[in-house]
Amino acid sequence: MDPSPELSPHADHGSRNPWRDWAKTLRLHQWAKNLLIGVPFLADHQFRTWHQIGLFVTAFVAMGLVASATYLWNDLLDVDFDRKHPTKSKRLIASGKIPPAHAKAVSAFLMIAGFAVAFWLNPLFALLLGGYVTLTLAYSFYFKRMPLADIFALSFLYLSRVVAGVVVAETKVSFWLFSFTFLLFFSLAAVKRFVEVRQGERGAALIPGRGYRGDDLELLSELGISSGVASVVVLGLYSNSDQVIALYRHPGWFWGVCVVAFYWISRTWLLTRRGHMHDDPVVFALKDRVTWLLGVIALICILLASPL
Repeated sequence: MDPSPELSPHADHGSRNPWRDWAKTLRLHQWAKNLLIGVPFLADHQFRTWHQIGLFVTAFVAMGLVASATYLWNDLLDVDFDRKHPTKSKRLIASGKIPPAHAKAVSAFLMIAGFAVAFWLNPLFALLLGGYVTLTLAYSFYFKRMPLADIFALSFLYLSRVVAGVVVAETKVSFWLFSFTFLLFFSLAAVKRFVEVRQGERGAALIPGRGYRGDDLELLSELGISSGVASVVVLGLYSNSDQVIALYRHPGWFWGVCVVAFYWISRTWLLTRRGHMHDDPVVFALKDRVTWLLGVIALICILLASPL
């Protein structure tokens, strides 16, 4: 790590929109992942009072603050690698627009604020956030450079948000929910790594900062597609489970959600294989009109199932 990025040849202190730069650096768009906290609320039909909505919003903000703090850590640790990357070299730290000391100060503030809110909400939730931070650090220092282990770590980081929702909403642990979430986000983590490896593809040579080689692309694709399909199978089995039958008047409409999910995963991997996928599938989903349309169709299917 270069202790003096302000001397970097990439430095550009004339940023026209520093707020936008900070929004990108803190990955505010990644806060969309925190919507997973609301999944246990929805599954247990707990979005019916302002108190329940308040619990979700508070947990959403707390996890977002902590996550943004860890993104800054990750940028500090990866600064040398990012400077050689075609797009990551434009980040505030890698480009030299802000010194490491400022990034560390902001990260510390966000971390303290996030944990304070979490502990006020639920001490067990704060403990869970501690586990999230620990896994994030393990990923940044170790798992990120281990092929396959990095994808598993990313998947568990996604899953931790669902667990947070279970803790805050005080709902029962659902095997179906955990299985579906893990398999789906294992597939998306494979998408993320596939795109990154493809950008730095060098045949049999190791990709800088990662444990993959260019000829690992097929394996990543096969793992990602198979786990994505498996998540749809789990969703299909869940649609016919006693839990759904007890919660919905017309559970058959849940099959529409399965079809939508299957199409979205298939299309995501089609675009990935063709080289049209963003290096972050979350950003892709937020900007993709087809994804939003499919989300509306899935919501209509759920409403037609008529929640009790």
